[in-house]
Amino acid sequence: MTNSFTMPKSFLLTFILLVTVYSSLFSQRTISGRIFDEHSYKPILGASIKVNEEIPSVNTDSLGFFVLRITEGDSIFVDAKGYESLRFEIPVESNFFLNLRSLNPPPPKDIYEEIFVIVDEPANYPGGINNFYDYVNKKLKYPKDAFKAKVQGRVFVSFVIDTTGLIIPELVEVAKGLFPSCDEEAKRLFIESPVWIPGRQRGQKIRQRMVLPITFQY
Repeated sequence: MTNSFTMPKSFLLTFILLVTVYSSLFSQRTISGRIFDEHSYKPILGASIKVNEEIPSVNTDSLGFFVLRITEGDSIFVDAKGYESLRFEIPVESNFFLNLRSLNPPPPKDIYEEIFVIVDEPANYPGGINNFYDYVNKKLKYPKDAFKAKVQGRVFVSFVIDTTGLIIPELVEVAKGLFPSCDEEAKRLFIESPVWIPGRQRGQKIRQRMVLPITFQY
């Protein structure tokens, strides 16, 4: 006599349902991130983030943070008042940053506005100009072709120090050159320079143009 067992249909359906639920749970994970304005880099409050278009969304807080539970393979939709909507596939990273583009971006900043040459309080390098040349001596890389050609001398570089003390890369120029590779190396030293102390005119920080030499000597 052979014994046989037949699984009730209701039990089978329940089993399949449980497997489906658990599989879904295990395929989910939590992601988090921050959303910023593309131009000002300030966090965006109240941006709506959701998985697929029909599922309820979460909103960013005052620091631009959000936390969202997602299922692999879904798409994320981001909306914020005054910004272009964004849709993208779920990234591999569980924490990431997003930049939204404003529908009314600010006009481009004129980097050439109000540049002074003679000022009440000239810009200066922290600790004095000798400290700047200490930086130059440590960072200068003598170009191989100039060294091979036995080129020595000075490159005069014109540069503009912003109100923040940063040197504006677009406004670094060779005022008097020496040799092409030496000219480029001299410009690099100013572009990568540490922050300066900005100049002042009538007590207000201003942009100032200065010219300094870089010496190439071996």
